Amino acid sequence: MPFPGTEFYEHAKANGLVSIVGMADAGGHQLPNAVYPGFDRGELVQWVDRFYSEYYFRPKAAWRVVKKAIQNNDLPRLYKEAREYLTVSSNRKKYVKEQKAATALQGVEESAS
Repeated sequence: MPFPGTEFYEHAKANGLVSIVGMADAGGHQLPNAVYPGFDRGELVQWVDRFYSEYYFRPKAAWRVVKKAIQNNDLPRLYKEAREYLTVSSNRKKYVKEQKAATALQGVEESAS
């Protein structure tokens, strides 16, 4: 994400790569606000979800989280957070699917005209 005050933000702003429209989805989760040529928001959200899935579901990372929850007798919190993560991930997947459908529909409309 381009963060105001950073060099990347200034570059993105100077080149028209920052979009402030629709910064969050209906659930309040942040959406990409940088525009990358050749990628739509759905693809960017898909890559974010892929990153989180690949990072947190590595055996070493997953064991570290579970081990800490067991040591701190905090399994109910871990269960709650896991459910929340899966809900957010599911919502990201729905968003991606909606974006792909909208893009496909737009492509069909453009080819028909």
